[in-house]
Amino acid sequence: MSLWDSSLASALLGAIVGSVVSAVPTYLLAIRASRETLKRDWTSRAEHRKVSTYRALVKLAIVVNRIGALHRHIERSIEEADRTSPKGLRLWQKLEPMIGLADQPIWFEADDLVAFASANEHAYMTDLLQLTEAWASLASAVRDYTLHRKKLTDHLAEMATLPMKGRVASISLSEAEAFKLEPRSVELEAMAAQLRAFAAEDNSKAETLAAEFGPKARAALADNSFPSLGEVRVSQANSPPEPRTGKKAN
Repeated sequence: MSLWDSSLASALLGAIVGSVVSAVPTYLLAIRASRETLKRDWTSRAEHRKVSTYRALVKLAIVVNRIGALHRHIERSIEEADRTSPKGLRLWQKLEPMIGLADQPIWFEADDLVAFASANEHAYMTDLLQLTEAWASLASAVRDYTLHRKKLTDHLAEMATLPMKGRVASISLSEAEAFKLEPRSVELEAMAAQLRAFAAEDNSKAETLAAEFGPKARAALADNSFPSLGEVRVSQANSPPEPRTGKKAN
């Protein structure tokens, strides 16, 4: 090998070694930056799931409170009628109209339930979605019942011949008049019975879902600090105002 060839080979080898040596720190820095980026992305996704789950918790609390308030109103109204009114009243005569009940729909968005989806809690997700549907149906049923009951009681009030005693009005009807009003009374009785049954069923389901939310969220988020609603027993102070009521008709 000539001196020229030897010098050229040495120069090339030196250049290669220098490039490799200078590239190693750059490579290590790139790996470190990539890991830090992945860590930030993971932290960001985890925080996003946590915030979304908190949003779902708030929505669930609102739905549970509304269903519970409606259920308590129904049962208290019936209990009060049984305690103070004449015996033999029909259910629709005991269940007073509900006015001013908060009935705005509450819906879970897909983003609210992403933590449960990631944890394969599909059945629980379905139950939560169905609970919001149940509340929407209950609110609609309340409006229909209140409207039908008011129409009937307004009609009966026009036929009243005796003064009211407290919250109960006594009306004397002929056989023909009673026969004409019976279909409307039967329909209203069925509506009252269904409303009472659905409210009780949905209230029980809502309390179960509320009790399960915290443990499932903590497992899905791997965060034992996430709050739990526990067994929901909403106090009167934290409940929506009791719906205003109207008069009973007998």
